Amino acid sequence: MGDLSAQAFPVNTPKFWGNEKDLLAKCIETGWISSEGPSVKDFESKLSARCQRRHGIACANGTAALDIAVQALGLGQGDEARALHLSRKTQVQETKQLKINPKSTPLGFKCSQVV
Repeated sequence: MGDLSAQAFPVNTPKFWGNEKDLLAKCIETGWISSEGPSVKDFESKLSARCQRRHGIACANGTAALDIAVQALGLGQGDEARALHLSRKTQVQETKQLKINPKSTPLGFKCSQVV
């Protein structure tokens, strides 16, 4: 199998369902081109309901989401965080900036194995 860290893995494939132009036009027409508009609030509400949670937060990207998660968990200097072996550098960089000790975790690892 070799060293997987040097291989490229697709982050995502864009999905379009046909209504994107109308939704974008609505944002432009109403002037809500920000993270505070009604479309964002609607998305967060639907996301939290789908995930069966009281709250959901839309983030600009995965790095921002990781930053929020680390802060919400109260992680800080000296704490240990697990990252999958194939994790992106930005995930490990987040922990280093906060002086959290990143530990590589094999792909078969299950959270239930941590006590």
